[in-house]
Amino acid sequence: MHCFADQLTNALQQRIGNYNIQLKTEPNIPIANETTKITLRIASVNGDEIVDLPVIIRITKDNVVLSNST
Repeated sequence: MHCFADQLTNALQQRIGNYNIQLKTEPNIPIANETTKITLRIASVNGDEIVDLPVIIRITKDNVVLSNST
């Protein structure tokens, strides 16, 4: 897993609780049976540093887990 702190360009943005979440995929529209790179950025809405925030990523399709970060 790689970690970066830069703002993502052309990313989907959403606020969840006290966090701003950005999600970007390459290619922009994922293709079935092809590799897709997922970039996720989590930032505090008030600019505080985020330290020791546990994150679990689970990708599902029709309630079937396709991939899990743990």
